[in-house]
Amino acid sequence: MNKSERKKSSNTVYRIPNYDDVFSNVNKKKNSANSIVFRLFKKKNPTLIFVNVMNVIKTLPVFLIPIISSMVINEVVSGSPNVNKIIVWGIILLVSVAQNVPSHTLYAKIANNFLRKTSAGIKSTVVRKLQKLSILYHKDVESGRLQAKFIKDTDNVEQYLRLIVCQLISAVIFLIINIVISLKQSWIATVFILSIVPVNVFLTRLFRNPIRKSIKSYRLENERLSSKLAQMLDMIQVTKAHGLENKEIKNIEHDITNVTKKGLGFDNTLAYFGSFAWTVTTLFQCLCLFFSVFMTIKGVPGFNAGAIVLFQSVFGQIYGNVNQIINSIPQISQGVDSINSLSEIMLSDDIEDYEGKIPLHKLEGNVKFDKVYYRYPNTPDYTIKNFSRR
Repeated sequence: MNKSERKKSSNTVYRIPNYDDVFSNVNKKKNSANSIVFRLFKKKNPTLIFVNVMNVIKTLPVFLIPIISSMVINEVVSGSPNVNKIIVWGIILLVSVAQNVPSHTLYAKIANNFLRKTSAGIKSTVVRKLQKLSILYHKDVESGRLQAKFIKDTDNVEQYLRLIVCQLISAVIFLIINIVISLKQSWIATVFILSIVPVNVFLTRLFRNPIRKSIKSYRLENERLSSKLAQMLDMIQVTKAHGLENKEIKNIEHDITNVTKKGLGFDNTLAYFGSFAWTVTTLFQCLCLFFSVFMTIKGVPGFNAGAIVLFQSVFGQIYGNVNQIINSIPQISQGVDSINSLSEIMLSDDIEDYEGKIPLHKLEGNVKFDKVYYRYPNTPDYTIKNFSRR
């Protein structure tokens, strides 16, 4: 890249998307997170489709290796192997592997561009909403809590969208492809392999609510700690003046302890979930091996030496696809919780529109208070009564 091209690239202006309409008219009582994600992806349907097509193309060797391995084994054990046929299969496999470099580069470029711009659009939309919210709202919701929502939740949402685009959708597509490959060889083996799916669904349902509850409680404790820390920093001069440093330290340490406890509870829930999922899927993979061997010994159509290798490879991939979806449940729950957290800001009606306001460059004149009354929100008594001053 020459100097002029570098200068042109550095001066490129990226247009940040506006997602005000994505958060508008969302029902708070229903699955607002799912609705928001659907609207985000609906705006970029062609990009999303192209990304997944490129993902399948770049991953072709993963599907071809078990198929070609099975055919090569069957050709070798047949007694009169066709060398030319084996060479052709080898060339096909090498070409599929070589094309991964350009296809993966293109896939990563488009996917990352899509995800980064979407994340920037969400952050920009939240900032505009924060500017519209009233002073009273900012007073009721501490600045530390809002800062935690903006920084942590927007980052979690970006990771959630990346998880969907780069892992979940591809895992479902690869799962379907592997099922088709297995069905083409034997429907009996396919039924046996797919028996792992309902077992994992049961495990997911069993752990879903505990994971969601632990994620939400952990997030709330983090927001509470951020709020307390912001208050501590605001009052640091008063604290030092009155010699209350030790008291403030104890208060913050108490909140840090609560965050640690919630985090450990979350970690333990994930550990139980991961161990159960791994044990069940590994057990089924072992059963699949001996099932395929038994069917081959019995001479069942569709089962042979090459098929044993094929079914083990396909089962391993299906196991990986299902396990990838299962292991994503904690991140999904965290992403949904972060979207719901941002929705608390985006769906607030306590706004003061700043459009059309004239900037104040110079202030002149007098201030007059004439029989002013004031009371704090949700309190019956007036703090200021009949206050007048010129």
